[in-house]
Amino acid sequence: MFRYANLAVRHDRYNAKALVNKGNCLFANGELEKAKELYLESIGVEADCVEAIYNLGIVSKKLGVLGEALQAFEKLHTIVPSSPEGIYQIANLHDLTGNYEMACKYFRYGSVCGGMSEGVFC
Repeated sequence: MFRYANLAVRHDRYNAKALVNKGNCLFANGELEKAKELYLESIGVEADCVEAIYNLGIVSKKLGVLGEALQAFEKLHTIVPSSPEGIYQIANLHDLTGNYEMACKYFRYGSVCGGMSEGVFC
């Protein structure tokens, strides 16, 4: 799993997609902190890399750092305002933190924009 991800990063350390790919491999292997580092590095290379931003939100949520997760998804929402995945995550995080008014707002907004799903954005 890591062979080609490592090869791509070694070939071009400043390729945001290669960094996201390696982060996804680490995520799938349960190495969440390392995956988070690679998503952050990818964002450092390409500030609007939506895959890195979304996955940073997912990994932060899994690590229980809900404020950081919300920040990532809100950044994603500014770049791709109609993304049902991002809208769902914002709504869900507001729900998890007890901010039910904002959760309802985003769940309503998401139902207008289209279907919602959860997972890693590749």
